[in-house]
Amino acid sequence: MPLKSGSTGFVLAVLTVLWALGPAVAKRQNGPNESSHVGADSSIGRNKQSQDSAAGARAPEAVDPSQYAGTETCKSCHEYEAGSYDKSPHSKMPPGKHQGPEWQGCEACHGPGQEHAESGDPAKIIRFPALSREESSRRCLKCHGSSPRQANFLRSEHAQNNVGCLDCHSMHAPKVQAKLLKAQQPQLCYSCHKDVQPGASRSFHPEVKEGLANCSQCHKPHDVSQEHAEQAWRRGLSI
Repeated sequence: MPLKSGSTGFVLAVLTVLWALGPAVAKRQNGPNESSHVGADSSIGRNKQSQDSAAGARAPEAVDPSQYAGTETCKSCHEYEAGSYDKSPHSKMPPGKHQGPEWQGCEACHGPGQEHAESGDPAKIIRFPALSREESSRRCLKCHGSSPRQANFLRSEHAQNNVGCLDCHSMHAPKVQAKLLKAQQPQLCYSCHKDVQPGASRSFHPEVKEGLANCSQCHKPHDVSQEHAEQAWRRGLSI
């Protein structure tokens, strides 16, 4: 049955509207679900990647206990170092969560020493004088990197200017036992910062001269945040 011209116009108008709305309807029906699946897939991928990274970070290095001689073996030859170690804060630290031989005693810093103990070969042990300042500092940060005060040391002004932990600290011959410093402050700081010594000795820094304050209460040997230093200074803390 042929359609009248008016009906034909109406049908065409309806078809035109449906044609125009078709993509939007399809997008409304399919789009969110597809996006949801894509987002879910991406999220799963990201979560898996994060989990893999976290698992990798948590995975301990394989340690062969037979490669470790133990502190008592070290002491049998290195009597002076053994005596200084026994007096140091390092020897007083409880093992805590670090239970393996790689975290204990001399070998926590010097690495596995069984080959060295058997052969006497100094090349078979980590010797700090043979390391660069960055390498030796990284050895220290193996433990001290978990401390907020030392965690950013490799980004500090000291490290950026090739000053390492052992330029200020001495493990076996410290002059200040509490922090294993090579000298008291401010003399320790003046050994490098000779240009600031005259100014620090003037009247506007009498506390330093009189020993009532030290350089690290305002300046940060281990950190990069000036705000942290100022807050520490206000609290009277040594950084």
